[in-house]
Amino acid sequence: MTNYRLVLCSHFANRARGQFSIFLPVVSGLRDTSRGIKRQIEVSTGTHRFTFVVWGIPALMAAVEGLRQGWDPARVVSLADIATAEHARLGEGLVPRPSQALRPGMSPLEFVGAMGLMELQELARRT
Repeated sequence: MTNYRLVLCSHFANRARGQFSIFLPVVSGLRDTSRGIKRQIEVSTGTHRFTFVVWGIPALMAAVEGLRQGWDPARVVSLADIATAEHARLGEGLVPRPSQALRPGMSPLEFVGAMGLMELQELARRT
């Protein structure tokens, strides 16, 4: 986790490989969905619902909630501008324009990353 996003990386046994980002201003909800010994968290945005297997869920939820506070419209717009300009440095799948979001051979993680950046850009436009 950074001050601006959750960075999620697949583990060795995951069928999807790579990493992607969820920008903190677009997180609309967090929920501990653990069952039995399986520790997992659900992260919701305006367009997606993700479930991740992680340890330390209470601390992660508290950290995300703390960092989600204080995102005024100017900060959201600034983050969207930076993420758009620096998309190649932020992870797989982040693309600056919707026309680049879908291409042949794109992995599922790349697609999710592209949609995440577009969701941040849309939030910035609405503020």
